Amino acid sequence: MLELIKKVRAAARRSFRKGDVLFRKGDLADRMFLTEKAKFVVSELEIELRAGQIFGEMGLLTSGSHRTATVECTESGQVLMINYDQVRELYFENPEFGFYFPPACRRAAAA
Repeated sequence: MLELIKKVRAAARRSFRKGDVLFRKGDLADRMFLTEKAKFVVSELEIELRAGQIFGEMGLLTSGSHRTATVECTESGQVLMINYDQVRELYFENPEFGFYFPPACRRAAAA
């Protein structure tokens, strides 16, 4: 479990400013995000994402791995990013990691 925690902490950190777009609907999806200290909005759904929320995992489920919505920064801060290959690696090394995701994401990661 300690090794798993080290790998998660090794995820890339990136800063965003208010108005920055992380990704747009239809973009190729290759990573997921964890908000550290920022606020974002899923434009098409008007859902606010706050610190501590995971997003971007739906690209694991879509045909062709494309984004299903646009996410824009509404309050400057940072996110942690991890690419889908790393997510799959973590899942196979420690299946308990998958309990943090909806069942459909776990099935996609295992595929």
